[in-house]
Amino acid sequence: MAFSHEKFITKILLQENIEKIGKKLEKQKTRFATIKNPL
Repeated sequence: MAFSHEKFITKILLQENIEKIGKKLEKQKTRFATIKNPL
């Protein structure tokens, strides 16, 4: 049980990290877009 529980927690942490990284990338994309095409 403990093993599968740890795997479950790791999975959740990975998911959170992926979401954080995704948000960072989106911010960078919009930053690059505004640099390329200033409104």
